[in-house]
Amino acid sequence: MDEATFAIIGERLTKALLSGDFDLYQQVMGLPITIEPRGAAAYTITNPEELRCDFDLYHQAVLIRRITDIYRKVESIQKIQENRFSVACLMHILVGSEYVVEPFHSTMTLSETPEGWRFYHIYSPLRHIQWTLGKTDL
Repeated sequence: MDEATFAIIGERLTKALLSGDFDLYQQVMGLPITIEPRGAAAYTITNPEELRCDFDLYHQAVLIRRITDIYRKVESIQKIQENRFSVACLMHILVGSEYVVEPFHSTMTLSETPEGWRFYHIYSPLRHIQWTLGKTDL
């Protein structure tokens, strides 16, 4: 895993969330995937139905705020084991050229599968996770 590879999968994730393309979302998310908000209990999505619900909530939040871009600037990449990496990045959520929220740190674990790279763990601020679940505004 290098920055260029992460950028490709990150762009695919952004495209899926902005366009509402669940099929593309499924192609970048591995199951089970654990979502861990800082300072709160983690939860695990184990099946396609749960993934669809999570996606629908996130996409709805994107539509409500009229998000036009989600950019992930890589800060570090660490190899955890063969074909499994942790990527720390600074997240930028934008409407046009304006920040919706100040950039924030997130860490994602990805693994390479026969079908390509997949996210298996996401660690982000509690407020961001609550927003993606439709529980708060940014």
